[in-house]
Amino acid sequence: MAINLLLALAPLIATVPPQHSSVTSLTGVTTVNVAMDRLGDPGFEEYLGLKQIRKDVENKLRLAGIKIDHSLTPHLFIDIDCRGKGYIQGRHKEYNCPVEVQFNQFVRLIRDDMEVFVTTWNQTRHVGGSGYSASEHIREAVLNIIDMFINDYFEVNPKK
Repeated sequence: MAINLLLALAPLIATVPPQHSSVTSLTGVTTVNVAMDRLGDPGFEEYLGLKQIRKDVENKLRLAGIKIDHSLTPHLFIDIDCRGKGYIQGRHKEYNCPVEVQFNQFVRLIRDDMEVFVTTWNQTRHVGGSGYSASEHIREAVLNIIDMFINDYFEVNPKK
């Protein structure tokens, strides 16, 4: 019984394999922007620490040697989908939130000679568990995905 209780309190972080991600699509990218989904509820955003998560992501990218420019269209988009989950108001102790990071950029369709804005790299994790530590588990999941992005980025853009 003690083992079951211990497992129930541990966070669950599952990685979903990349879907239609292409490491080679990062070739030649020199600067990125970081964008986050606006959740529309300042209390919810504050509870999850979204401003701090964004700062942590940008610092991690800078420390790795990837430049940040907020005026650029190509961007890393961080989507944390915990809206409507009762644990935010403390009604439930369980949570399950998909966390996705996408790299979006314009690409040219040769057959139509047009540019379209698409996701060329993405990674998703589902974060769930019991207790009120959702913000830390979500932050950890986002930063782990950013580590994957950095590794993929430098696979096709080696440091000089």
